[in-house]
Amino acid sequence: MYAISLLALLLMPPQTSTISHTVPIDAEHTLVLIGGRLMSYPAMGEYGTNLISVNSGERLKLAIAEKSGAMWELGDASINIGELYGRIARVDNRSAVVQRSVSDYGIAHTSLKFFFDLAARKLLKVVEFDPRASVVRIQPSENGVCAHVRTGETAFTSCGDEHTQVITAQMGPADNLPELRHPLLDAASPIPEPLPQSTYDHFARARPDRVRDGYTREGTEIDERVGAHQPVGDRIWFGKAFYDGEGTTGVGDIGYFDVRTRRFTMMSVPELAAWSVSALLVETDAVWAGAVTFPEGAERSGGLIRYELSTRTVTRYNIPDIPITMFRKDNTLCIGTSNGLYFLRDGRLTRWRFEPNLEGKIEPVHDSIP
Repeated sequence: MYAISLLALLLMPPQTSTISHTVPIDAEHTLVLIGGRLMSYPAMGEYGTNLISVNSGERLKLAIAEKSGAMWELGDASINIGELYGRIARVDNRSAVVQRSVSDYGIAHTSLKFFFDLAARKLLKVVEFDPRASVVRIQPSENGVCAHVRTGETAFTSCGDEHTQVITAQMGPADNLPELRHPLLDAASPIPEPLPQSTYDHFARARPDRVRDGYTREGTEIDERVGAHQPVGDRIWFGKAFYDGEGTTGVGDIGYFDVRTRRFTMMSVPELAAWSVSALLVETDAVWAGAVTFPEGAERSGGLIRYELSTRTVTRYNIPDIPITMFRKDNTLCIGTSNGLYFLRDGRLTRWRFEPNLEGKIEPVHDSIP
């Protein structure tokens, strides 16, 4: 990091004088967070990396340090909402996005987008926005795919490919796009037979870490349901879903129900044992499964898994947002998630977020993946 002059620090407000985190912007500038304490929870993936813990009443200040040693302030990144975690989600040479989550259970709060002018050394605007931009449906288009996106307030369509995205239609209020079926809230199942449940012995072998958490034979309830599913011929492929907290749990897996024989066949995928399946795409040679956990608190992504049907091998892709829907366009897998649109091509992921611009209008933003 650049050398930051003592004078620059002394000019900052005295209650926020500790630098907790820095993020490079370009060769001449670094984004600096002042206040709070740096924390990391590796098990949470990207969303648990470089978290800043802020106590009630404390301020988290944002500033830009220059290579020369000068520093100028962008403003308050906490807005006095009580105890929270903050993290720098994205930075470019015009803006920075601070994600915030209430510390209890990790529930997402509103995000802040700071727009600035590096040449003029000044803050242009701060926009507070709901970070939820769920891609609930994907359809093919002439030049790629069109994603139907639902935010906390609005709905719209964005079309393009991994290189270019353009919002092509505004769909009005968020309710104009339906909410997705939640497997733990919707009692209806696409399969006419009851789903066979894992035994406690199977659970204990597949998830010894949960046993160490105190999930004993006497105090554990196995409650597995049909999650994401896809009919293919005479089979209904599906992934398991289960609440994983307060003594209720399960063992994750993918499998299918044969509508002719009325029998279940499970794949026994160890990499899914701790996860529910949020999205499913069955292809000739492989099954793609999005992973999610339903704990006592915020839902968390387990990424994307490709299960080879012939070799039973698994490849995991690091997608920090919860996969919701998937679609194959030629040699590119398009993945709609709980926060943005992903493309997987030749083993490489590309991500698009949907954020407000300087005028407050939502636009697609290309976002690099750590």
